Amino acid sequence: MVKTYAHRGEDNATLADLVIGRGLSCDKAELLGILDAVGYYRFKGYLVPFYVVGSESFKTGTRLSDIWAVYNFDRNLRECVLSGIARLEVALRAMIVRCACQMDADPLAYTRDSFFPRLSAYERADLLLRIAKAVHQAKNEPFLEYAIKQYGFSDLPPIWTMMEVIPMGTLIALYRGLP
Repeated sequence: MVKTYAHRGEDNATLADLVIGRGLSCDKAELLGILDAVGYYRFKGYLVPFYVVGSESFKTGTRLSDIWAVYNFDRNLRECVLSGIARLEVALRAMIVRCACQMDADPLAYTRDSFFPRLSAYERADLLLRIAKAVHQAKNEPFLEYAIKQYGFSDLPPIWTMMEVIPMGTLIALYRGLP
């Protein structure tokens, strides 16, 4: 059954008029530029804290610049957090490769059941399938093409290559299985 909605999509000019009609102090062209850049639905979340409680009217004196400042603070904070997460992810991948190579110098040791003593047989099989899928999806990456030629593998590459292509969820599952 297809759900229908009472609301219809509106163009940004109509949405800008709606917002301005609720008492926001702003230049319409500036608001339109923001709506074009980020979309009304995303931006609306930043409008709500500036509403009079229990209504969709803006508190007296609310300016677009106030809302845009909050939006930019949130965007910058998100960028900082994501940058930090990216650095942690790279460090985690490097640490796992380093520790795995210390545990067993065989670059395919991760394909053996004994490598993941904390996982059940089903979890190990699922993990290897997820790894193989990630490798297959990334097979056209230049570093992976090089590794295929260099090491001659077909499905599962050396651990240091594999670690660069698996998604975060697979990385977490792999980490959970290590001793």
